[in-house]
Amino acid sequence: MPRIPKRLIAFTLGAAALGGIALAARAAAEPDETPAADLARTHIGLLQAVSTAQGHAGGLATRAELGNENGRLVYDVEVVGPSQQVFDVKVDASSGAVLAAAADTADHDAKPEADEEKD
Repeated sequence: MPRIPKRLIAFTLGAAALGGIALAARAAAEPDETPAADLARTHIGLLQAVSTAQGHAGGLATRAELGNENGRLVYDVEVVGPSQQVFDVKVDASSGAVLAAAADTADHDAKPEADEEKD
């Protein structure tokens, strides 16, 4: 039996936790929506969407959530590339295709509060 790297297990558990947090937050923000019903309509899971987004942007995911955009279920995944550039990658929850990917300048250009206080 092949040995599973501990790093992969930790990432898998972390990504699963992200998904649960995102769904819980969405349920609290939109009580009329049913995240469980949305999740049941997906054809790919969170881990596959994260893997697709990471491969597309060439980095590591820091956030992922399932949302409904114009009636289409889409995973919105934030990926930090090797040069610390942040990308927002949208992955179709039905097909697993990357719908859009763009540099997120708001996250990339944001300075920590400690740096802003230095004058």
